[in-house]
Amino acid sequence: MTTLDDMYMFIYLGLFFWMHLMGDFMFQNRKVATNKSSSVKWLTFHILIYSSFFILTLPLFICYGTIINFLLFLSLILSTHWLTDFITSKIITYFYKKNNTNWFFHFIGIDQWIHTITLLYLFYKFILPLIVFL
Repeated sequence: MTTLDDMYMFIYLGLFFWMHLMGDFMFQNRKVATNKSSSVKWLTFHILIYSSFFILTLPLFICYGTIINFLLFLSLILSTHWLTDFITSKIITYFYKKNNTNWFFHFIGIDQWIHTITLLYLFYKFILPLIVFL
């Protein structure tokens, strides 16, 4: 990779995590945050909002990849985030209700660590091959 490729990689990686931040925190209201641990409907609603930010990668796939790869990428974003939050939101809520702020925040960190590892893998697998050719 050239220096220009490195620059594109960091720009896209930054945008990738901005999409995560927006979808996982900024556009999640209190009702979704409190209900997603006990309701599949609210969890799925959160995941649909979260995943909608990754639709912003569609032009990259149209220009340099395939729609099939985009759909696979989006479905992996959606399913891995859903599964992670399905498990971690129940644990986080348990510690919140027990007023155990220490473990509450530990598991928020673990949840974000899992999301970060997943996003880095998906970025490496799906996005990086597209931006190397820019």
